[in-house]
Amino acid sequence: MNLVMVHNRLTSDYCEIGSNKTSFSERITQFMSAMESPFSRPRRSFTQQDLQQEFHYRSEDPITVGEKARSFFGSHCQCSWEKAKATFFSFFPIFYWLPRYNVQRDLLPDIVAGCTVAIMHVPQGLAYALLANLPPIYGIYMAFFPVPIYVLMGTSRHISMGSFAVVTLMTGKVVEVYKDKLDGMQSEQSLQNSTALSTDDTDIHRAILVASAVSLTVGLFQILMGVVQMGRLTVFLSDTLVSAFTTGAAVHVATSQVQHVFGLPLPKHYGPTKLIQTYRDFFPMIVSSNVAALIVSGVTMLVLVLNNDFLKSHLAKMCRFPVPIELICVVIGTGVSYAANLHGNYDLATVGDLPTGLPHPEVPPVWLMREVDFTIQCLVIAIVSYATSISLAKLFARKANYHVCPNQELLAQGAGNAFGAAFGCPPFAASLARSLVQESVGGKTQVASLVSCALLVFILFFLAPLFEALPKCVLAGIILVALRGMFLQVKDLKTAWRVSKLDAFVWVSTFLAVTLIDIDYGLAIGVAASLFSLIWRCQRAYACVLGHIPDMGIYVDVCRFGLAIEEKGIKILHYGAGIHFANRETFQQQVYKLSHLDPEKWRKDTEKRHKSMAARRRKLKARSFSFPVHLEEDGIE
Repeated sequence: MNLVMVHNRLTSDYCEIGSNKTSFSERITQFMSAMESPFSRPRRSFTQQDLQQEFHYRSEDPITVGEKARSFFGSHCQCSWEKAKATFFSFFPIFYWLPRYNVQRDLLPDIVAGCTVAIMHVPQGLAYALLANLPPIYGIYMAFFPVPIYVLMGTSRHISMGSFAVVTLMTGKVVEVYKDKLDGMQSEQSLQNSTALSTDDTDIHRAILVASAVSLTVGLFQILMGVVQMGRLTVFLSDTLVSAFTTGAAVHVATSQVQHVFGLPLPKHYGPTKLIQTYRDFFPMIVSSNVAALIVSGVTMLVLVLNNDFLKSHLAKMCRFPVPIELICVVIGTGVSYAANLHGNYDLATVGDLPTGLPHPEVPPVWLMREVDFTIQCLVIAIVSYATSISLAKLFARKANYHVCPNQELLAQGAGNAFGAAFGCPPFAASLARSLVQESVGGKTQVASLVSCALLVFILFFLAPLFEALPKCVLAGIILVALRGMFLQVKDLKTAWRVSKLDAFVWVSTFLAVTLIDIDYGLAIGVAASLFSLIWRCQRAYACVLGHIPDMGIYVDVCRFGLAIEEKGIKILHYGAGIHFANRETFQQQVYKLSHLDPEKWRKDTEKRHKSMAARRRKLKARSFSFPVHLEEDGIE
């Protein structure tokens, strides 16, 4: 309302005063109220306390720690049959689904899947045990002792638990560092407890004891995390982080097999930059390579690659079951080694003693848990093994439309590791290759794992010594070809770069840290990079002005959609993050920028407008007292 409108309104009131009984001062008051109504609606001012009292705000009563504890134990410790049964089934799911097992539909597929996976366990177990610096037979022990515990407590139906390259490599690092610290700590009786070793081979026995201590510590960490409901914390290990970490770890695994492929006695290195030091020693020694080892490992890898790339798809059309090409290579390699005496004539390192039967249980050296570095590395192994296993479990659960419980998976894997530690087994985890085969050949439940364990027992009692002449270079070739899928994860970097530069930063930083520094440091740096990316996204959240598409009712970014129209007289803003203390200033700046508001200019204009309104009010009140005087002088009354 401008000054011309005010003047016209006053003139109208002046001319009508003679015929209207309303006093002029009342008309002035009505005029001022009418003048203010277009600008603001009268409303009471409230404090937060007044608002809550006026409109009957209902707040939640504060709950003390004691009340929370009573509520928790009251709901979880009720003495009823239904509650006890539900709790028992939650800890041991097998007793829920096994009575409902459809024998006619599922038994035969599970038997076929179990036999197929057991055949895969033999070459992979023999090979991956070398990564843990253990006798090859312990790779088969890993596929037998902890697996039934997981079957009892696990919630996944399809994953195949056992040896896993990255986990065994991380275990091997701890074994190599700490086995010398057990010198003189074991009694003569403890030396006789291992059936897999001769009594005078104390160095190997120490390695087994350290591996069992690692497995026990990892199991205890996983059980503790399951008890305190930390299963969902793996969300901080993003797919990008896991991809980069496993790719970097694959480089370490491949490097550990170089000495077997080339037949070179490379020295061991530990700690940061060990990969660089290994290749620094390798290149000058490459001229001394064992030609026989190169030929055997090269032929093994060539056969595996040809099968995977060309023959596998054709054989799948002819036979429902996958051809166990790794086992075929192991059998042929063992036969050729026996026939040509590769160990004696060409100095090829072989697997060596593979005893029959099962090892006796032995208490791990728990005093190693007092070592801070040992405990930290076991914690890293616990996280990595669980993260890989739960990711595979969720993958197959989504595919088959069922649910896995992250916390129960922690308890199941931890209990399996703790049980396997008594028999010298290193920590176990799920394998992608075996799990895919188990699911593809028709495996329905974990009955397939029980069938696999039964077949492995038969192999351990009757067939294990047949593989004593197997060259280690054959196992090295199997490992390198199996790592091919991990190396191909480098393609994830291209996808991450296209989707988000921050994801690409996480991938590159994690991979470089794992390869150039070490595995455990790399994981820590990767997690830090992921958290940094989260903070960066929160501070640099996507913000825009929204406009509507005509006749659609859809609001989109007006800068990106040419047909979007802004609402007149109003700004609708979108901010793609939660608002909290860390980004409040960033949010405020975005609001000013998108709404084209200059806060200092807006404050000055507001003060100027308020002063102008106050001056006009004072002027109108002054006129209200001067009008009657002029009216009397003019003789109108």
